[in-house]
Amino acid sequence: ASRSQPSPLFRQFFEREIEILATIRHPNVVTFIGACHTPPNVCLVTEFCARGSLDHLLHKSGIQVRLRASANMYV
Repeated sequence: ASRSQPSPLFRQFFEREIEILATIRHPNVVTFIGACHTPPNVCLVTEFCARGSLDHLLHKSGIQVRLRASANMYV
């Protein structure tokens, strides 16, 4: 598949991700708002997180998070 058309495997994964996010309701998980399926703007839309993504917070911000606190973020 070219850059303008996602592969069938990606499309299947993307659709499954949408199904899962649409059903999750938890105070520690960002709220799913919607998705765009139109290439090249394929994306998931979620609520705004003022401190950025969890990946950035844990791996790139330089903030030290205790292992126990880090594990609790994933639950």
